[in-house]
Amino acid sequence: MNETEITTPNPETPPTNDSPQEFSIPEEYAEKGWAKFFDGKTGEDLKSELFRSYDNSQTLIGKKVEDYIKSTDLKSLENYEEIKEALSQQITEPVQVPEKAEDYELSSLLNNENGERILSIEDSALTFFGDKFKELGLSKEQAQDLFSSYVKYGIEEFHKFTNADELEKSLKTMFKETGEGKSPERKNAEALLKEFLPAQDQKIIQDTVPNAVIEMFYKIAKGFVEKYDYKEGSSNATNPGKIRMSEKDRDDEYNRLYDKLIALDSQPNQRAGERDDIIKQMRELYK
Repeated sequence: MNETEITTPNPETPPTNDSPQEFSIPEEYAEKGWAKFFDGKTGEDLKSELFRSYDNSQTLIGKKVEDYIKSTDLKSLENYEEIKEALSQQITEPVQVPEKAEDYELSSLLNNENGERILSIEDSALTFFGDKFKELGLSKEQAQDLFSSYVKYGIEEFHKFTNADELEKSLKTMFKETGEGKSPERKNAEALLKEFLPAQDQKIIQDTVPNAVIEMFYKIAKGFVEKYDYKEGSSNATNPGKIRMSEKDRDDEYNRLYDKLIALDSQPNQRAGERDDIIKQMRELYK
C-alpha cells in the first residue's frame, strides 16, 4: 500500500489571484441610488451595514411606511443625515421667490370674502413684510400663509380690546345704570360728544378705537356734564362750541372780567378795541 504524501500549507506563501478579496459592493450595483448610503465603507463595516439595512427593509415589508415613521425615531438612525438629504433632493421642489415685495400681494389678505377691509395696515408696513419675506427666501404661498396667520392674530387681539358688549358693561358701570335704558347723565354725555366731534370722527372712534380710549372720552364728557350742567338738546345754534358753565363759574368769570375792565380804565394808554372786547365777553356769559 502506497503512502499518501501529506502537505501542510506554508504560512509564508503569498496569496494568489484565487485568494478571497476584501468585501465590497459589486460594480453592477455601485451606481444604484441606494448604494450611496454605503459610500466609503468596505470589508466588515460594509458587510455589517448591508445586513443592518436588509434587516430594516424586512421590517418594512408588509408594514405601511407612515406607521414605521410614526413608531420610529428616525433621528436615532446612524445614517439619518444621508437619508434626509437623499429624500429632500427627490421630493423638495425649488422655492420660487418673487422678484419684488409687491408680488407677494399681501394687501389682498386684509380683506374679507366680500372685499371689505378687516384690518388696517399701512402700505409701508406691507412693503417691509414683503422685503423681509424675500430676504428669507419665502415663496408667495409661504409668505401669504404666514402673513394670514399674523392678520388673524391681529384681528383676534383687536376684538379683545374693542368688544362692544364689554364696552357696554363698562359704560353701565360708569353711569351707574341698573335697568335696560340709558341714564340721563349718559344721554347728556353722548350728546356732548356728538356736538363736539364730527360724524366722521365719531365713526372712526366706534370702528377702530380700543374700549379704554372710548371710556376716556366718556369720562371727559361726563365731567363736562357735571361741571357745566350740560343737558341734551341745550346746544346754542349760533355757537355750538360754547362751553356750558355753572352759575357760580359764570359769576366768577364775570367778576374777573369786571376787575380787568376797571384796571384797564385806570391805564392812560389802551389798545384799540381792548375795552370793547372785555365788555363783549361779559355779555356773552349770560346769553
